[in-house]
Amino acid sequence: MPADTQEILDAAKKVGDLLATHPAVEKYKQTQKALSDDPVASKLLADFNTVLTQISHNERAGLSPTEEQRKKYELLQQQISGHLKFKSYSIAEYELTDLLRKISQTWQKPLARPGAAGGAPGGAPGGPSLMI
Repeated sequence: MPADTQEILDAAKKVGDLLATHPAVEKYKQTQKALSDDPVASKLLADFNTVLTQISHNERAGLSPTEEQRKKYELLQQQISGHLKFKSYSIAEYELTDLLRKISQTWQKPLARPGAAGGAPGGAPGGPSLMI
């Protein structure tokens, strides 16, 4: 018996509810808050974004970044990469992204089976295919 849209949406909500309680999500939220509550980290990030915006503006205008912009960019990049809260956030972000990737691969597997919509031989020949 084919699933209807509401069944799929209900299952997606259940997955979302489960995700909301997963330790990777909680760790990500905690590290994100710790980062935003840290005045030094906030200033580093604001300065980094300012320099990055200036460099992007130059590139759109067909200009190379100035030596001063390059040096400031590299210095801020080093400071950020050495900041403990940025490191913690990066690890938490990686773990959450990895979890979401695994979830995505899991729901996509049945669609890639032969005979499934957009799958290998047995699907609709010459028709649209589902990119997985």
